[in-house]
Amino acid sequence: MKLVAPTLRKLIVDWLNWCLLIFSSSIAVNGVVHAQIQFPVLAPAPKVGEIAKYRTIDLWNNNELSTSENEMMSVEADGFVTRFKNTITPTPRTDRFDRSWKACRAMQGSDKAVCGGSLNFPMQIGNKHSYDKLPWTSGLGHDSADCEVKGDEKLTVPAGTYDTIRTTCSGYYNRVIEGTWSGRFNQTVWYAPAIGRVVKTEYFSFRSSGTAFDKNQSVLTEFIGAK
Repeated sequence: MKLVAPTLRKLIVDWLNWCLLIFSSSIAVNGVVHAQIQFPVLAPAPKVGEIAKYRTIDLWNNNELSTSENEMMSVEADGFVTRFKNTITPTPRTDRFDRSWKACRAMQGSDKAVCGGSLNFPMQIGNKHSYDKLPWTSGLGHDSADCEVKGDEKLTVPAGTYDTIRTTCSGYYNRVIEGTWSGRFNQTVWYAPAIGRVVKTEYFSFRSSGTAFDKNQSVLTEFIGAK
């Protein structure tokens, strides 16, 4: 058998090492594929007419809880206004957000809006932020949480594959109107800078006794750009 020439052998070895380097640089410790994102990530610049559609499932039994859509109605200097509707309450609802996609809501009987949520810009891995007493959409209670940007990840959802930034929040919920109860929750969101939207959310809540309550997941099923 004729031996491979040293020069050719070196070229083959160098090529194999290069392939191994490319492969290993794209795979994280736990098999998570890293995203190609340039940090810091700045606040989004959505356009009127964009529509994001979601599907929410109960992770206890994988049953569908609802489908929903959020349409961008106006982009203002200090935030966004969207129209939200889902299969549970199909009557459209107007929602307001600041420039960092923090929801701005008021408690029932109050006209004082509080803004808060899981995202905060500019976004950088390791950044932390908190929000306090963010009213629910019903206005009957509020959430408070501490959040941290944990990493970047290439993620596939029904709407497609996106480079995303993963943020986790841990906090507490409190109902204070028309009954009282409280507990804690953990939430993880995956934000895709390319479309300026969250493409996946996981939400786990626990009663004050510590027993598990909700275990839900929402994923982006379709994103329609502005016409």
